[in-house]
Amino acid sequence: MQMVPLIMMGAGTIMSAYGRYQQGKALRNLGNYKADQLEAKADQERAVGQHKAEKRRRQAKLARSRALALSAASGGASDPTSMGIMAGITQEGELNAQYEIYKGEENARTAETGANVARYEGEQAYQAGKIGVFSTILQGAGMGLGQYNTMMGKYAPAPAPDPWAAGDAFMPGILR
Repeated sequence: MQMVPLIMMGAGTIMSAYGRYQQGKALRNLGNYKADQLEAKADQERAVGQHKAEKRRRQAKLARSRALALSAASGGASDPTSMGIMAGITQEGELNAQYEIYKGEENARTAETGANVARYEGEQAYQAGKIGVFSTILQGAGMGLGQYNTMMGKYAPAPAPDPWAAGDAFMPGILR
């Protein structure tokens, strides 16, 4: 009956250590999940940037076509001023398209950095959980050993008397 508290303490220590390990594992899985989501977002940001760039190019092409039509209607489709305006529209359209690609890429890099941070945090939490397992086991072992020593001191048999401590009263007639 006197060993029941020690057994319960040992079982509690093992359960606590297992809980620490599972917590670390769950946090690592959560970090990986967040990272996967952020990587998917990075791919979407790149696709959005490409789509917006194509839209800007189409808008520039339509503006150039309209400028050419207006220029032709006024009889100056091939004069240097009209050609300069159309070249400016083309350049502006391409600049806008490149800007959209840049924004998409920048947003994607930000998401990828977040993914790397989430994976790192998850891995650190997992490592901390593993260290916590050993810490919990050592703490439980120390407490159990203290409890065992207290229990053994309480229930230990009385030590045998030392025959030399009592002197002559214990063994009369024997000289030392």
